[in-house]
Amino acid sequence: MRKGLKVVAFIIDVAFMPIRALIGLEVVITAAILNDVSVKEALKNYAGEIVNYPNQLKEGYEVIFGEGIGL
Repeated sequence: MRKGLKVVAFIIDVAFMPIRALIGLEVVITAAILNDVSVKEALKNYAGEIVNYPNQLKEGYEVIFGEGIGL
């Protein structure tokens, strides 16, 4: 039962990632404007985080389920 809930939560996390990315994009742009930081530089940093997401997802899977993915 518990492992099933973990799988459902993991799938929901992956499914809603694009929506979270769009909301995060809004937050990054707004924070850059309010803090007088270069929006271009803030977007570069945010893009780096988005590119790193699959690696974080793989590490999270191994931590949550205690086993390798086998990819």
